[in-house]
Amino acid sequence: MKSYLTKLKVLNLVLVLMIVSLSLSCGQPGEGDSYTTDGVYNGMVVTNTGLFSLLNGWQLVLSEAETRICKLSSIDNASYEFTSVDKTKNSTFLLLTPEAKLHAVLSIPSTEETSKVFQYFRSEEETLPPMVLKYPVLNFIKNKKIDNPEIKVASYYATSSQGDGIPDGVRPGTEISTQSNEDAIISAYSGVSGNLIDTDLDGLPNIEDFDILGNGVPDLFTTDTDQDGVIDIFDIDANADLIQDDLQPKTNKYYFNNIVEYISVQQRYKSSTDTFSIKMTAKIKDNFSVNKVSEVSIVSSTGLFTGTTDRYLKSWDYTLSNDGTEDDGMADDSIFAKIIPTAIHPSDGEIIFFKVVYDSHEYFFPYIFSELEFNPITPIYNTENRTITLDNFTPFGSKHGAENFIWSVWVYNTDDISVFSSSVMKGREELTYTIPSSLQLNPGYKIKIFAQSYDQVVGTPAVMIESNDVIIN
Repeated sequence: MKSYLTKLKVLNLVLVLMIVSLSLSCGQPGEGDSYTTDGVYNGMVVTNTGLFSLLNGWQLVLSEAETRICKLSSIDNASYEFTSVDKTKNSTFLLLTPEAKLHAVLSIPSTEETSKVFQYFRSEEETLPPMVLKYPVLNFIKNKKIDNPEIKVASYYATSSQGDGIPDGVRPGTEISTQSNEDAIISAYSGVSGNLIDTDLDGLPNIEDFDILGNGVPDLFTTDTDQDGVIDIFDIDANADLIQDDLQPKTNKYYFNNIVEYISVQQRYKSSTDTFSIKMTAKIKDNFSVNKVSEVSIVSSTGLFTGTTDRYLKSWDYTLSNDGTEDDGMADDSIFAKIIPTAIHPSDGEIIFFKVVYDSHEYFFPYIFSELEFNPITPIYNTENRTITLDNFTPFGSKHGAENFIWSVWVYNTDDISVFSSSVMKGREELTYTIPSSLQLNPGYKIKIFAQSYDQVVGTPAVMIESNDVIIN
């Protein structure tokens, strides 16, 4: 039984005072689920030095626990604003650096027990209390008008043994994997079927939990959800519910229950040209009208897309095309997709957002990149026995479980049309493939290998490497 407890690495932070005001008016997103109010959070952020410019370029994120939909605001001259806020949802604040990496998460000291802290809040008041950026968390000051949904955070993360409002689970150098906690989790597993596993013992099984470790960091902002050392894109059970993820794909963290059905990002590397591209896809839920979608775009605070071009528009305008296949009769299939060549490789932990504007309301859906290698591969073809062998057994490197990749063999005719594709093979176990004798290999045919991760979204692996070609003589 592997343990799903972990220490959370944190960074030194400076003190920040945040004064927030809230104005609300009722509204609905139109067709589909009617669930949001048209609220606006706006306020000021200052550092303990009083220099407004120190946080310019940083981003604040307001994340709803139940829907995982986010609101996004850049800090500009000490000011920020969130729109389309639903005050009925449990939410948390996150702070991102100018490099678009997670820097801090909100905690709220209990109004009754100072040794307890919580990461999620609801406010019944129009004005939120001041918020302090305190090492290592964003921190609301003590205020009885904050509603702390206690069930959302496991006690061993919510406890602050030093009484300073910093959870022991996120305190630097604190080992929270105590024997008692581990025994409690193992005991909870006893006699429980896989899909009812509840790692943080918060009453929500992992397949429904937005934060399976109960450490206050939404899983969407982590690259290794269960903290087992295998990053999610190579983990066959990323949510640690003891069921292989491809047998229950819609429990993946990139599936949503409102506005969009899923988002996906696929990093591609082409061995023959040593070039990178990123395919981005967003699927609007079927019960929402595509006619009310006025924008689907990518928000990035880094230079990831600067100067790039795409295959559908003359220049990259941060707007996704609707499928890019308007002539195939599927332009209204609610799928927005775009392939963007890029010479810049996303950095480890970098976060981008899919922005969807529906019926004049803005919604944001985060995606986090993982640390990866992309190594060129070439098929080794034996003409006598028609076998294909990988020349590189670690195309994505050997760290973070990247040896869990899968691969397949494809054959193309002289018109570059695919005439054959093999079954999927596991990179660690199946190193060669024999092309069936029934397939005629004519001169000029091409053989390629595609190495990839497991699908996070059905039909869309997060990373893929296209090999060099082998030409049949």
